[in-house]
This record gives sequence, structure tokens and C-alpha cells, in this order.
Amino acid sequence: MKKTRIITTTNGTTFEQLEDQLILDASIEASSPINHSCRSGRCGFCKVKVLSGESFAYRQEELTPEELADNWILTCARSAKSDLHIDAGNLTKISLPKRVTIPCGIAQLTLLSNDVLNVTLRLPLITRLDYLAGQYVVITSPSGICRSYSLAKAKVDAQTIEIHIRRLEQGAMSNYWFNQAKVNDLLTLQGPKGTFFLRDDIAQKDLYFLATGTGIAPINALLETIEYLPENHLPRSITVIWGGRKGEDFYMDLAKRYSKNIKNINIIYTLSTSLTPQNTTQSYKQNSKQKTTLPHIENYAQGYVQKVLLSLKLDLTNSRVYACGSSFMINEAQALLIEKGLDEKHFLADAFVSSGA
Repeated sequence: MKKTRIITTTNGTTFEQLEDQLILDASIEASSPINHSCRSGRCGFCKVKVLSGESFAYRQEELTPEELADNWILTCARSAKSDLHIDAGNLTKISLPKRVTIPCGIAQLTLLSNDVLNVTLRLPLITRLDYLAGQYVVITSPSGICRSYSLAKAKVDAQTIEIHIRRLEQGAMSNYWFNQAKVNDLLTLQGPKGTFFLRDDIAQKDLYFLATGTGIAPINALLETIEYLPENHLPRSITVIWGGRKGEDFYMDLAKRYSKNIKNINIIYTLSTSLTPQNTTQSYKQNSKQKTTLPHIENYAQGYVQKVLLSLKLDLTNSRVYACGSSFMINEAQALLIEKGLDEKHFLADAFVSSGA
């Protein structure tokens, strides 16, 4: 009989973990999922602090020597060796949709820009896929390559789902999508995964969505969800800051899509082309007269999205931040906002990390 470990958290949640189970998986089974994203020991969003007890690593964790010395662990890479007491931040009390592994077929391939492809996948009629807007799935190509993709719509529509694919030079899966994929190709889907979804504390809050590149896909799904929320569940305001390197990176007309159906929404497009990670202090130019090559964007800001956000008048005690895209943007945004006073549990993120084995 397998031994169990008892894991308790600082917010009073308790769950059991089997001796050959990951801490993260045990929390998910107990309907108290620890926040997570990549599940491969790299993005860092399942990080918790061990206050007492011992654990051991199943796989390598991308943690600094200082974090390891201070008893931080990644729950997607660790299993409890004894009973544990952890500081897991804001555990979400929710039963995540059941994960499935199912076949799917390509129904449509549509270029949204030179570098972004919208893929519509047809699901089998006999299998139901449930997911929360903002979650992601893993797609396996006919040759066996696996990659994770955020779902771009709030729910399954006519037994189809949509994902957005960015062209990557020398990317094996990117090469498949842009050069080999064709309608009716048979793929495999596994999911849904992740905890990047709206929490139940957004009513009358100022919501900030940060995105780089195709990180706008799950945020689009979250915005679709907000469209249908009852009045007493709506946020006080919504600001979407979408970053790109060139004008055509903004491949969706968000203002046209949502300005009529969502009150107090502000869409900000910002270019980082002339900036480098060593020079991120350029201010937000809200009244810039420069124009992109896309007709739906009259003006744009300049700077990284996290810097643009900090240039706004923020009431961090009333704010909730959802960020999706590059790990650089997410890590810096989180650090800067927490330094300014944002409660860490009010920063939710889904980092796009490089593909691994």
C-alpha cells in the first residue's frame, strides 16, 4: 500500500500526496491547485516555500542558489518525503476540468499576419473537452513533436477550438505549421492544463492584462468570458497592454471587438523595437503620432509592456494583473509590481518558455 504525505499550507488548506506523486498533481487532485504553468520546472510559477518537512526532486528545477538555500521548491518537480507545511500563496479552491487525450483534425489554417497563424482544430463528436478560458493544451504533430498552445477562445465552438501559432526560425513545430500542415491532418491533443484563468475576486477591481506576441490569445479568451459576466461580477475597469516588435505583430483589432460590449476598457499597443533589456526606461508616449502598418491602430506607445503599465496611475490595492507572454516580461513585471506594493497573489501569469524535451 502506498504511503501518503500530509501537506498543509499557511492559508489552512490541507491535502494528501501519494509517495510517488508530485506535490502539484496532488494539489490538483484535491481541487486546491497550486498556481502553475509549464509543469516542466522552468517557468517558476508553481514555486512555494517549505516551512517544515522534507521533499526530493524528480527533475531539475530552475531555481537560484539563494532560492534553494531559502527552502523554495517547484511543486511540478518535487515530491514530499515527509509531511510538509508550505507557504503556497493563494491556492485556488476549484475543481479543474478533467484532462483528456484525444485525436483532433485541422479544420482551417488562416494567416493573421506574416508570422502568426490561426489554427482551427476539429474535435471528435464522441468526446467532450471542457476547459477554463486561459488554459492551454499540448498538441502532438503527425511526426510526434509536442508543443503547448494557449486556447484563444473562451469555450469550444461548434466542436472546434482555436490556437495562435507564431513563426519561429528553426522551430521544428513551427516548420510543420507554416510549411507542412494541411486541412484534415490528424493530431493529438492533451489537456486542458494550467491555472491561468479568471479568479472570482475581480468584481469592481481594476484589471490589467499584459501580453507579448501571441500571449494575447488566452487574454482574448478571458475578455470573451468577461463579456458575459453579470453586472455585479464585472471589474471596475480593464486595461489591455499588448507588446510587439513591429506593427503587424498586433494581428487582432481588440478595440473593435470589445469596446462596444465591455465598459471602461482601454487597449494600449506598445512597440519595444528600439529598446534592449539593458535600456527599458523609455516612457510611455500615449500621444505618439507614429503609426503602424495596420489600419486599426492609429497610435502606439513605445516601451516594454511592464514599463508602460508602471507609467499609468495605478491603485495597486484595487488591482489584479494577468500577464501572458515572454518570461522576461512576466518576471520583470511581477518583480516591479510587487516592489510597488501589489500583493503577490494578485499577479497571475502564464509564461511562454522555450521548448524542452
